[in-house]
Amino acid sequence: MRSKITPILSSLALAAAAAGVAGCGGGSSLSTGSLIGGPDAAQAAPKPVTASDRAVYTAANVARAQRCGFYFDPEQVKANYLASEQQAGTSPDAMPKLTKEYDATRQAVLSATANDSAYCTEGRTREVKATLTRQLAGDFNPPQKRQDLNVGWFDHQKSTAPLDGNRVFDASQKKQGPVGGNSF
Repeated sequence: MRSKITPILSSLALAAAAAGVAGCGGGSSLSTGSLIGGPDAAQAAPKPVTASDRAVYTAANVARAQRCGFYFDPEQVKANYLASEQQAGTSPDAMPKLTKEYDATRQAVLSATANDSAYCTEGRTREVKATLTRQLAGDFNPPQKRQDLNVGWFDHQKSTAPLDGNRVFDASQKKQGPVGGNSF
């Protein structure tokens, strides 16, 4: 009788261990990362970049570079962008739409920035130069944005304003009540 029970108990123990291991991995979305935000927090996959996104991004940066006086050939960047889209498999029917979208975006950005004499700040020209360098090398994808959908317990307390100790401990702005906090 013992010989029949041992394989059954072994099988049950093995099944329980497998279920326990499986339960640890993916059954629950609750983790320390999901509570306090951190590397364990689940990140949403970024939205895929479309040919239209690349057209708008490239054209806008070309217009910004033109506005700030960078020395390059804007028509060559456009030709390289359109060639990269064809090589990536964009259908021939979509190419006129991308060309039109590129041209319209470039003109819109040029006209919107034409009258702004303070447009080409040091920070903006640094950003335009870095993006233009990537585009001249053949990278027309906009940078991926990180999407923080899973907010931890302490994430809501982040503020861009610096902490002002005088404001925090200013007794004149606080409502004075009885000691203990109960008012009758």
